[in-house]
Amino acid sequence: MLTIAEQWFERRAMADGVTWLFEPHVDSFLRCNIWHVRGRDRDLVVDTGSGLSLLRNALADLVKRPLIAAATHIHRATRLSRPRGRARSMRLTRSI
Repeated sequence: MLTIAEQWFERRAMADGVTWLFEPHVDSFLRCNIWHVRGRDRDLVVDTGSGLSLLRNALADLVKRPLIAAATHIHRATRLSRPRGRARSMRLTRSI
């Protein structure tokens, strides 16, 4: 993987248990807003970024409980993100 920056994501604590993560090296028009919310039984991450860097590493010290991920929207796969141009489909398998 091509290294563009030592740290791809930055984050700010917005409230007790709520953290905003963002990608400062992406133009503000295209930048992703990612939210981590610490819950009593589970943690929640809302949106997962552009896919240019692993979000897992940026969340590692925040996530302390089983994690639920929610996407507010999706983008069709691009040749950059999926070299063969195949998109993955998602479906809700269980309601919470």
